[in-house]
Amino acid sequence: MSGFGFTREAEKTLADALVQHAMNNLPGVVQPQPEGPNRVEFRGTVRAPDGRDMPLRTVWEVGEGDGDTTMRFLTAIPLTR
Repeated sequence: MSGFGFTREAEKTLADALVQHAMNNLPGVVQPQPEGPNRVEFRGTVRAPDGRDMPLRTVWEVGEGDGDTTMRFLTAIPLTR
């Protein structure tokens, strides 16, 4: 993802973009798991620091915490158009 302007030095920029990607592509597709928490897949674009929209698939794990549903990031996979 460094080809789109994301860097290790600005890891919060990537984290914020991944969260925004999930929010922009709600509700996502639930992937029930035989054991453990369900996963949710989001497909769409994420705005990269260099200004381009990058097609991306992210997968998040659904958890329960403090009465609210929480999501834990698992992976991001760039998509080809």
